[in-house]
Amino acid sequence: MFMAVNRRQSTGRNVSCSLLMGAIVLASATIQYFHGGVHNVDGQPISQGDVQIEGAGAFRTSDSGEFDFPQSKVLDVDSEAVFHVTHWVVVQPCDLKNGRIHLPPFKRQIEITVLARSDKRLINEALSALTIHRCLIEEMASQFVIRKYPGATGKSASRDRKESTRSPVALRQRAYDRRGHWAPARYGVSKHGFEKFPNPVDFNRSEFLVRKAEELGFPEGVLLSAIEAWAKAAEAAEDPYDRALAALHFGHYSDASHYLSHLIESSSTQNLKRYVLLARAEYELGNLDAAESALKRVLARYPRDSITLNDLDIVRQTQKIHPAGPTPFPPSCDTLHNRGTELGLSVPGVVILPIPKMPFSSRETIEWSKSLDDGTLSCRSFYTIVARDRAGRIRREFRRFIRPLTIDEPEFVSFTVFDPQERLSTECVTSKRICYVRNYNPPSNRPADWEPRVQHGDEEFLSLGTSKIDGIPVVGDELVAIPHDLKPDEASITTSKEIWHSDPYKMNVYEVRVDPRIGTITLRLTDCKFSDPDPKLFALPSDFEIVDERRAANP
Repeated sequence: MFMAVNRRQSTGRNVSCSLLMGAIVLASATIQYFHGGVHNVDGQPISQGDVQIEGAGAFRTSDSGEFDFPQSKVLDVDSEAVFHVTHWVVVQPCDLKNGRIHLPPFKRQIEITVLARSDKRLINEALSALTIHRCLIEEMASQFVIRKYPGATGKSASRDRKESTRSPVALRQRAYDRRGHWAPARYGVSKHGFEKFPNPVDFNRSEFLVRKAEELGFPEGVLLSAIEAWAKAAEAAEDPYDRALAALHFGHYSDASHYLSHLIESSSTQNLKRYVLLARAEYELGNLDAAESALKRVLARYPRDSITLNDLDIVRQTQKIHPAGPTPFPPSCDTLHNRGTELGLSVPGVVILPIPKMPFSSRETIEWSKSLDDGTLSCRSFYTIVARDRAGRIRREFRRFIRPLTIDEPEFVSFTVFDPQERLSTECVTSKRICYVRNYNPPSNRPADWEPRVQHGDEEFLSLGTSKIDGIPVVGDELVAIPHDLKPDEASITTSKEIWHSDPYKMNVYEVRVDPRIGTITLRLTDCKFSDPDPKLFALPSDFEIVDERRAANP
């Protein structure tokens, strides 16, 4: 009887084991694998290389450069995948980003072509398939940013205001200079805040290029010059796609739309990334419905494509801000190609109070833009280092404007140290090798620029609510006004000042000043470090002459 029971138990175990083994075999049979191969541009396999797939793990290639990876929830046929190969730069595939691809059927091998970091063939000016320029321009062009310009309405623009004939919107609608050119505005504040939709001038395009320069193994200036040279050569290329990329790069969106539309209509096969680039051109031209239609063509094939979904979301948000219909967006400074004369303009930095026990240091970016007579945009920019020590002293720099996104370093002109305890300001001018000591009256704990204003005359105050910039909580205010010092031919001019200030840190983090007579000036603090700055920043040069220009105190 005991043996019989054991036999039955043993039989049950065997049945269970058989069922388990069958389930394992069945499960194994349902898992399919993608196959890939990595080789350099000369066709040599990359053996024992490390291949990473963003968000999906890492795999090692065989001696023949091949690798396999399993189907999963995130990796399936038609889903997007981005490949990286350690110590190499992926040249192909490139679907709006180097290394990006929509996964093919399991039986088709994924071919990955690489070049070594710092290989000069990556940035060769020649219009060859080996260079990375096409991929970089495609990726930048696929990054839509929400657009807002004068006359827009919407929740973010109308928050905390009463509509009236003197409202900020009514004033903004007259924000044109005497030639009828629009005074360039900035991106509006959306429900996503600044961190998702940054100002167009500091796109993140410059940050993107810095990141790409590191990835490719070249100095930033070398990469920028290479892209510029490639785009200029592409303008005269026989390939209309290269001409389309050059047009996108230089902001010639009508030309880009023409080239891309012709390519799409004349091609017997669908190249869906061209629809995304066409959508960008139409978007910048203000043809929002056309941009949406082009993006939907991509989503009809790849409904989970993250780049296209994000771009479509931005187009739809922009449609809410601009419900009136297609209106060409004004030109922006987010290209390398800018024209204009030298700029003789001194711009005060953002407001920072000389408060003790609140040390910090930061990079301040200042950008200027103005419409020219032919409707194009002239742009200049520079950066400075600003710091406040534990004693409340503030150190600021002055540099000269340069063209945006060039390899030039803004010329250092002078620096000034403001000492609230000694009530002195000391300006050191490098060209003269002189430091001028002057009287200094520290501002109050809350400068006038921060005080809410009541509407009076031709001014109106607008509360923009709260947001975060680089993680710093800020409160936004805007003043729209008709200046009192207008000339007879400037009767329709309006100006505005937008300020995002941090009360805890006693400083403005972001400012936009718009005056059609001068242009648009955008100031922003980045890379803020709330710790003691380097004491050397506040030290006066030992070989500079000291000139005392202090006024005698009144008796």
